Formats: sequence, C-alpha cells, structure tokens
Amino acid sequence: INITWGLPKIIDGLSVKVPKDYKLSDRLTKGILIRYLIHLVGDIHEPLHNILLVNKDYPQGNPGGGRFPIMYKEGEMTLHQLWDSLFLLKPSPYPPPFSEEVKAQLREIARDFMKQYPRDHFTEELKKTSVFEWSQGSYDVGIKNCFTGL
Repeated sequence: INITWGLPKIIDGLSVKVPKDYKLSDRLTKGILIRYLIHLVGDIHEPLHNILLVNKDYPQGNPGGGRFPIMYKEGEMTLHQLWDSLFLLKPSPYPPPFSEEVKAQLREIARDFMKQYPRDHFTEELKKTSVFEWSQGSYDVGIKNCFTGL
C-alpha cells in the first residue's frame, strides 16, 4: 500500500461514527483501523520506507534496505532490520502485563519526558500535518543517513 494514499483513507474510515449498538464486527474493524493507522504513521517516519537504493549491486533497487546485509553484534541482519531494531537494542525492563507499580513508573517517565520536551519544543514539527510532509522529512533523513558512501 502507498502510505500517502492509505493514511488519508484510514483516517476517513475512522471518522465515521460507529454507534455502540452496531455489530461487533463494525467495532472490531475500527480497532483494526486504529492499529493499522499507528503502524503506518510509524512506517512513514522510518526513513528506509521512503528511499530506494539503486546501484550496480542492486540494479532493480533495494527497497527499504531489506536486501542490504549488515554484520552486527552476534550475526547478520539487513539494514532495514537494524534500523527497525534501534529502539529494541536494550530489552524493556517493563514486560507486560504491567503491574500498578510499573504503570506508576511509566507515568513518571512520561512526565519527565514531557518536562524535558514540552509541546512548544515541537512547534515547527507540529505544523506538519500532511502525510506528504512526513514522508518528505523521512526521505530527507534517509538520503542523508542511510546509504551514504555506497
């Protein structure tokens, strides 16, 4: 699916109000759309989803770095896998299900983050509401950082 086409369609689907007395399948559809929306918003901010390496080694292209091998730590993974795992390099100290104590710790972490990065810290970024602007920003990061020197 092309994200710049799909995200607006999902948002349109979510904006239709589903009454509580609707069939369960209609409410489940909304839940699935919300999960897919979150996934696609994450993907559009992933630079390797917005660039394509084409060179002599990859004349048909290397979508998202998925064919580009990287030796990393204990083994080999693709560039895409490495990029996607950057937040997972350190295992979470909070495996679900969350206890009340863990929930309180997570709320405190969120409060600290919001103090360090208040909403006005993101003023310029929050002005970017177009899917195309998100994609362009991610593209720019990918061009600058992902395949340099190849």
